[in-house]
Amino acid sequence: MWQRTALILIVIVVLSTFFGPRPTDHPTAAQDSNAPCGVVEGFDFPVPDIDIEYPDFGIYRVRFGGLHTGIDVAFEQLGMPVRAAARGRVTYSDVEGWGTEKGVVVIQHTFPDGTLVNTLYGHMEQLNGYSFPYVDQCVDRGDVIGAIGSPSLGLPHLHYEIRTRYRYEGGPGYTEVNPLELGWLHPVDFTFLARIRVHPAYLGDFSLLESPTLPLLDMQDGSYIVTHNHHIEGVSTTGEVQWRFDTLGSVSGIVRLNDGRVLFTTSSNQVLVLNNGSYDALWDMPRPFRVGPALLGDLVVFVTEENTLVALTPDGAVVWESSALPADVLRWAVNGDRLAISTTNNELFVVAAAGTVLYHNVFAGPTVPAASPDGGFWLLSGTTVWHLDQEFAAVPRFETRDQLGATAEVLSAPSGMLYVYPGEGRSLYAYSPAGDLVWIAYMPGNHLRPPHFGLGGGQHIYVLTMDGQLLAYATSDGRLLGQLALYDGGIYGAASTRWLHVSSEDVVTFSSGFLSVVTLDGLAFANVAD
Repeated sequence: MWQRTALILIVIVVLSTFFGPRPTDHPTAAQDSNAPCGVVEGFDFPVPDIDIEYPDFGIYRVRFGGLHTGIDVAFEQLGMPVRAAARGRVTYSDVEGWGTEKGVVVIQHTFPDGTLVNTLYGHMEQLNGYSFPYVDQCVDRGDVIGAIGSPSLGLPHLHYEIRTRYRYEGGPGYTEVNPLELGWLHPVDFTFLARIRVHPAYLGDFSLLESPTLPLLDMQDGSYIVTHNHHIEGVSTTGEVQWRFDTLGSVSGIVRLNDGRVLFTTSSNQVLVLNNGSYDALWDMPRPFRVGPALLGDLVVFVTEENTLVALTPDGAVVWESSALPADVLRWAVNGDRLAISTTNNELFVVAAAGTVLYHNVFAGPTVPAASPDGGFWLLSGTTVWHLDQEFAAVPRFETRDQLGATAEVLSAPSGMLYVYPGEGRSLYAYSPAGDLVWIAYMPGNHLRPPHFGLGGGQHIYVLTMDGQLLAYATSDGRLLGQLALYDGGIYGAASTRWLHVSSEDVVTFSSGFLSVVTLDGLAFANVAD
């Protein structure tokens, strides 16, 4: 790009509460409610073979003194046709729009709900018979709108933007602050999001100004808690920041307390408690911890570096501390006021909220506990699925086809069906209450990290893969009924921050762990294929 814009950023650091909406990163319908060229029905990239793993959106370039507002793609493809990403109306078209940096086309797109976004195609020329469209011309998705040109300050390439502003001009190309704060959208992230917006199951979405460091926390009141490296935000379902709280260290853990407050742990070994974004308590851990927090009754439990369990009140008072565990913690699970802990030497403990050890056993291999609906626990060990009831009777229920690893998962349905992921691979297994194998489903996508699972009213099971794919399967026979994807951020994403929530009415909200959070009608999502 060739031009920079001098912007003055006034940073107001607020220790506790940040009021007022941020500049919108969600396209609004306020620009125009009409769609003279029709509404968007699909959304593509303007050129093929875009590398979505290493996008340069938001990258600071010393040469231009700012942060890149788009992505540069299709290098050294002089004369290759550039196509409209979606149906829309041309609002700017100038073969000399950027002078020696060549021409620019801007297209405005109207989505079915009336929201508007603009796509920009820069560094283009009229080559090989490919001409620019004229202003106010209607274009369809895939129409050629120019050719990749050769800017004077770089190799031939296309500069591509998606934004909510600058409908009638080429724009700056670089800004001095995060472009997402000023109305630009991440081109790759939004392309994935746009494809979901035109899906019949789409209910809504919002986007973040930066990717989170932990999975979102649903406050169950129409708001979410979003954690970043050195601050925490309360965000509405429309993406508006309701409050912001800055922290001294990076946020490492989060748990919602029974009284509605939220407890956070930080890398500085501090614990912070907020009440609707306002300071409530701040205290230091009595010693460094390696695992936690987990909510056990009204207490918060950690595993210390000395491998002891310590339980504290939300205000920091130590209630009890255990003796050292015999080995490192492998997995843990809470069910009511009981905590099941497995260790790397194949032992399993169940601890009460009062600190009493209620159950202890040694299994033949690593064991993964998971809460069961009856107040007990499922135990996945070796190739056996056990059930530990509330009276601590451990009963082997059935054998699995695959070895159950440390990242295995089990999901219980109200019908008694069990869905088991062995911890690696692409297979999901369904077992009847009697332990009979009912079906095996294949899960597309990347599974270097285990998928997340959700079960709604019982008709479908939902799967969120490491690379941001949402899958819906019929619980009756394991058929794949629906498949959509959010952008996972490429090298800037984090699969550990994925988040999936499915309500009993099959309302599905999910995030790939990058910028976008989407809500779908799960029944419509799964039934489209039918």
